[in-house]
Amino acid sequence: MSALLAPATPEPWDFPVRDSAPPFDDARADVVLRSSDEVYFRVSKFILAIASPIFADMFSLSKSLEAEAVDEAYYGLPVVAMAEDAATLDLLLRWCYPIRPPKLLTLEDVRRLANVSRKYLIDAFVDAIEDALRNRLVDDPVGVFAVAST
Repeated sequence: MSALLAPATPEPWDFPVRDSAPPFDDARADVVLRSSDEVYFRVSKFILAIASPIFADMFSLSKSLEAEAVDEAYYGLPVVAMAEDAATLDLLLRWCYPIRPPKLLTLEDVRRLANVSRKYLIDAFVDAIEDALRNRLVDDPVGVFAVAST
């Protein structure tokens, strides 16, 4: 069989495109955040801008760009490519949205939330992160130290 007829093998960086779980699939959204692993989160700029000055600046800068051609659209909405994976974005958004925040069940959740709250300057999460670290100190002091020192 010639190389031209051989089936193409998918590259490891090829991810299936998919919508996120509710509530981040809302038709009333005005922007889409695309995770690094190709999950699309339809969200409200207003909610994110209130939660984070970084998002507020990002969306205020994009207003001038929206009048121009949008390179990428999803459900007719502008798409913002994010560096975070879907699990991290989902956790961040659930903490930003005015619904009951999820429990920080694992030290990995605490680490993810601490990292994105630092990156997007979201001070409102600090107390919850500190409480979660204190609650895990006896069971995993090394893990708590690792998260707290990053």
